[in-house]
Amino acid sequence: MIEFVIVMPVLILFAMAIMQLALIATANIMTNYAAFSAARSYSVHKDKDTAKRAASIALIPISHQSSGGVLDLAISAILENIPIPEWANDLIATGRRYLYAQNNTDISHLGSKTTVRYNFQLDMPMVGRIIGVRDGDRYYLPVTQSCNINVE
Repeated sequence: MIEFVIVMPVLILFAMAIMQLALIATANIMTNYAAFSAARSYSVHKDKDTAKRAASIALIPISHQSSGGVLDLAISAILENIPIPEWANDLIATGRRYLYAQNNTDISHLGSKTTVRYNFQLDMPMVGRIIGVRDGDRYYLPVTQSCNINVE
């Protein structure tokens, strides 16, 4: 019984670390796609805000619904008083994910190279404290990807 008590927390931490690393790999792939989207948008429109919007839209699937900011609290307060049909919940969740992606994405453009940096929130308990960067009450991991698109 004592062996179980000693070994089980280590195994649970190991399992959560493996799951978190799989999520980080997914975030890396999605950030690569966001860098491509931002580079393509910038090459077409020559506007950094449009490029950031393209990167944020590409990062919606891996973003959280809560940004943890004042805007999120204001949205929650407004939505509590409004009767919302069931079909609208997905639209509201997507909007919140977009706000999170918009607030946690930075892009830079130099020559033909566009770089996207996304603060990916770590979900697994205990693992975030080990590998993440603390920001208030959450832990995140900055994921950076670049893409080169030559305009001919």
